[in-house]
Amino acid sequence: MSGLLRLLLSIALLFTPSVAWADTGKVIAVLDGDIIEVIHGHQVERIRLNGIDRPEKGQDYGQRAKRFTQELVEQKEVRVETRGLDKYGRTIGDVFLMDGTHVNRELVNAGLAWRFCRHSSDNQLKQLEEESREAKRGLWVDPVPIPPWVYRKLQRKQVPDVADFDCSGLPVPTALWNNCCQPRRRILDGGFSINSCSIENRGNLFSPRLLAPPRS
Repeated sequence: MSGLLRLLLSIALLFTPSVAWADTGKVIAVLDGDIIEVIHGHQVERIRLNGIDRPEKGQDYGQRAKRFTQELVEQKEVRVETRGLDKYGRTIGDVFLMDGTHVNRELVNAGLAWRFCRHSSDNQLKQLEEESREAKRGLWVDPVPIPPWVYRKLQRKQVPDVADFDCSGLPVPTALWNNCCQPRRRILDGGFSINSCSIENRGNLFSPRLLAPPRS
């Protein structure tokens, strides 16, 4: 290989948004269904599973997702393909058992995690989620499950947006979401007016299940 070709290949790899590195290690802790700790040599690294979002602990199937991940990977050797860091400094990665089992996809296939649609371009995850939903596995036994990213907003008293549902294909019609609250008129600078909804009104769509104890 010529020096110029080698240089061009190196530059192409540098700017390819794929795997930063792949390494093996032992899973020493499962903190949540999608967060594990892996030890490489003497270094412990916290891994956030790429492209998925599991139910929160206060949601149905949150604890079951954690148990599923524990049974699948705890105290086992895994291979991690990293995709960078999240805003909390955790490594984002695809995790594989040594037999090739893709842990991220197994959670989605079991109906114990959502495809994190805003942060994933994995078509296989999308297909697995559709199959899991069709089969009503795990969280999909609920005809209108609450995505964990929406649940977190509601817990923080923030107003979820219709866009929080659109990419996930959540079976809540946009009209139902918009009509669940009484619009309020608000005058903006410049004389423009918009309709907006309070968190209390939007939250009413889900309030019975937000107050109910989660199914573990």
